[in-house]
Amino acid sequence: MTTLFYSPVDSDRVAALTAAYPGMSEEAHTLLSAAGEEALSAAVFDGCLSLRIEEDGLYAFTYPVCMEEEGNPSAFLDRWDRYILGEEIPYVLTEVPCGCLPALHARYRRTAEMPLDEEETLFLVRAVTEIEELASPPTLTGHLVTLSAFSLADMSPYAALCRDAETLRYYGYDMRADIDWRTDDARFLEATAREWDARRTLPLAIRAEGEFVGEILLYGFDAHGGASLAVRLLPAARGKGYARDAVTTLLSYAQATLDLLTVRAEVKEENLPSLRLFDRTMHRTDTRDGKVFFTLSNSRT
Repeated sequence: MTTLFYSPVDSDRVAALTAAYPGMSEEAHTLLSAAGEEALSAAVFDGCLSLRIEEDGLYAFTYPVCMEEEGNPSAFLDRWDRYILGEEIPYVLTEVPCGCLPALHARYRRTAEMPLDEEETLFLVRAVTEIEELASPPTLTGHLVTLSAFSLADMSPYAALCRDAETLRYYGYDMRADIDWRTDDARFLEATAREWDARRTLPLAIRAEGEFVGEILLYGFDAHGGASLAVRLLPAARGKGYARDAVTTLLSYAQATLDLLTVRAEVKEENLPSLRLFDRTMHRTDTRDGKVFFTLSNSRT
């Protein structure tokens, strides 16, 4: 969806969009004309227009308005959802007409809204994900391992895990690309803490007999009851059943306590140990681009 964003939203951009949509609706024309410097960019898809603005320190998007009669706000929001998930930013819509609130309530599992005018005709709506309702990371006990919040004592072994070449070969994210990791070990722990503080990920240390042996996390909360799971262990801790115990323990928590509808995972095709792990704990749903995709649906719902 990033290719659909146009910036800046200046007079030339407004003129170009107006020319591209000769039958532009009055509502869309009014939105564009009033954008001014407030809008950071504009998005057009499925015959709908939305402006990206900054609202109280957060990125917000105006509720999509139809450019022409065939505009499809629901299809636009489908694309918008995927964009928000990929960018890892909050789901915030502004200037939402009161008549559109029921559709958003049906689309997202949890919402919080605030009226923007005294008549309560327009609202700011935020889709609330399950992780945002957690005050602190949980402590979970499995048969072999305990999952708990990271501590300063984890700094050195966690840095070793984040630097391990074999782990990085298969793990989907190399933290070193985003931090100044050469200075000291603390950078890795600080980056993980920031992700938790922003409620983008739920990272938990895996401990066996009190010692740090790896990391497991939930991330990619999609506001529809879904999230993704990833796990990695220190080389010396592999082959002992720790990963499977950690995964089953966190899956149980995700379903029973967080009430997630679906948990996802993806594994590179050449990562045979992880394929065996997720074949035992989740269900294969797809294989593409060198990856195998797994899901587990919540049987409690």
